[in-house]
Amino acid sequence: MTSHDDGHGELGHILPFSVYRNSFLALIALTIITVLISRFDFGSFNFVIAMLIASVKAGIVALFFMHLRYESPVIWACLGVPVILLFILLIGLFIDEPFRGKYTPAVLTSDQPKASEAVNTPAHAGSHSE
Repeated sequence: MTSHDDGHGELGHILPFSVYRNSFLALIALTIITVLISRFDFGSFNFVIAMLIASVKAGIVALFFMHLRYESPVIWACLGVPVILLFILLIGLFIDEPFRGKYTPAVLTSDQPKASEAVNTPAHAGSHSE
């Protein structure tokens, strides 16, 4: 074994054709399911369902087409850290959801013009030069 050999041989990890065929068929099936699901209204779960299906499809691509399934635990750890950070950021985003719209900006007072009532005057309109 040479120093640059990762244990998969010179050609890397070779998968049988059936793995690629089955992965492709699963991706096509999930795409059809996505199209069929999009015809129905699930309310606020539309986004959740779409992201779940997309995540499964991304997982299939990463595991089989990118050969991530056959990598070392170090590579899995390098993948896990960004995924954990992504979930932390998403949790922070969705914690904010119940509070949106609860605190509205102060209402304009009567002496402040609204944006639609703003007068477009030239910059030199108030000055008199003699």
